[in-house]
Amino acid sequence: MVFPKKIAVMLAIIACAVLNAASATIVCNNSPTVEAEIIHTVFVISGSVTISLGPTAPVTVETPPLPQPFLVLTKMVDKTYAVSGAYLNYTLLYLNSGNGDATEVKVFESIPPDTHYISGSAIADGMNIQFSPDGGLNYYNQETTPITDLKFELGSSLPAGQGGSIIFKVEVK
Repeated sequence: MVFPKKIAVMLAIIACAVLNAASATIVCNNSPTVEAEIIHTVFVISGSVTISLGPTAPVTVETPPLPQPFLVLTKMVDKTYAVSGAYLNYTLLYLNSGNGDATEVKVFESIPPDTHYISGSAIADGMNIQFSPDGGLNYYNQETTPITDLKFELGSSLPAGQGGSIIFKVEVK
């Protein structure tokens, strides 16, 4: 069955209203594909809906999945064993391995027990660094000893496929 363009556009409007989609491709049994664009929309979601117009004419509308960020954080230390007075260098690697931008990226790190943070050692690619002297209850832009926790905050979004590194040093008590 071939639908006139007016009916096909109405089907697209109905399907897009169900999915809140910006556009739709309508595929009808025994008919060519009709594409229609909807001008007024609220939000595009991923998914699929089938609208049946009768026993021989189902209509299927599908939208592609939304881009999603997926953050991977890897933490490493340069020693497996350390004695009092030894320095430990920590490296945290972060990567957005998803297919969408990550926003409001924040990394919180506690200083390990029986160590103290080495002043000025925190470095992070394009991130604001804040310091906590009270177990992460409050964070400050200046180092206030004793430093118990660190907060690293990215000032912009992290695009898909992008990442960076965070490093800091502690001394074993």
